[in-house]
Amino acid sequence: QGSGISSLLNQVEQLAGPEIPLRHHVLQQRLNSVENVLSLCGEVFDLSQPPVSVDEALALVRETPARIIVIDNAHQFVLRIAGNAPVIRTLGMLMVASRDRHLWIIGCNKEAWNRLIYVHDIERYFTDTISVVPFSGEELTGMLQQRLQSASVRIGAEVEAVGEGGESDAGGFA
Repeated sequence: QGSGISSLLNQVEQLAGPEIPLRHHVLQQRLNSVENVLSLCGEVFDLSQPPVSVDEALALVRETPARIIVIDNAHQFVLRIAGNAPVIRTLGMLMVASRDRHLWIIGCNKEAWNRLIYVHDIERYFTDTISVVPFSGEELTGMLQQRLQSASVRIGAEVEAVGEGGESDAGGFA
């Protein structure tokens, strides 16, 4: 089940173009410690080693070249983990300390976001938030059709992708 947030975040990279540095990270597991946040910091800022302390991380994010940082699956932040406030505070400090240099874009489903607001007041770390309402079936179908057409995929009873030289591969939707 999805609402199109990941698809929307994927478009940020295309819109930024090659001239704007962008680091897109998809959280695969919960950030359950400050060390996990420091490792994430190392990844999104392309550091050879993750910072060993929050103070080191704060100094490094202020020195790294400006970039857009996209983090998807933010529902993986800390939900359902006892004693997780330091994790949110550390990530929040990194974002606030670097907001004049880096643009942070975080994607999170609505229920998890509302819980992060209620429990951690996470909105205090952001200058702007945008709520994306889930797409209806018709809206999603229209968007998929438009995207598939722009990718040279024909839509009908069968899906046909036209390759180089006019060859095609046929398949169907499952």
